[in-house]
Amino acid sequence: MRKIVLAAALVLFGAAPALAQNPCAAMAEASPLQGFYDSWLAAYNSGDAHAMAMLYTDDAAAMYAHNARVEGPMAIVSNFEDAFAAGAVASLHPGDAMVMNDMAFDHGHYVVTMEVEGETVTQSGYWMGVYRMVDGEWKAVRGISNTDTGM
Repeated sequence: MRKIVLAAALVLFGAAPALAQNPCAAMAEASPLQGFYDSWLAAYNSGDAHAMAMLYTDDAAAMYAHNARVEGPMAIVSNFEDAFAAGAVASLHPGDAMVMNDMAFDHGHYVVTMEVEGETVTQSGYWMGVYRMVDGEWKAVRGISNTDTGM
């Protein structure tokens, strides 16, 4: 159970299907990272580990709530396996995004819902991310998240 809940807490980036509820909706819609958010959310919600891994740089690292630092795209994505198996669905609500040359920084709020032992479990929290432009596409370099729902 703990691993599944941790997997839900790992959500760092994504698009917000409910932007109308987000007070930063206009900013999120105009975000230079919107293409990344769309790709990340599509990969996560379909459980496509390969597509997710392609969204991270080779030197990417993530620090998730209640978990040790993980490094590399496959190590990061492997943390989502239990969430994928539980049919997790994420919605993310981006806040500000700032671009400086080939780097970008953002933060936002996530919500993940999945079935665990026959019950619907919802996990939510906040993330901060760092991205690098690689061959014309934003890729995640660093991410950190927390949870605002109990473990």
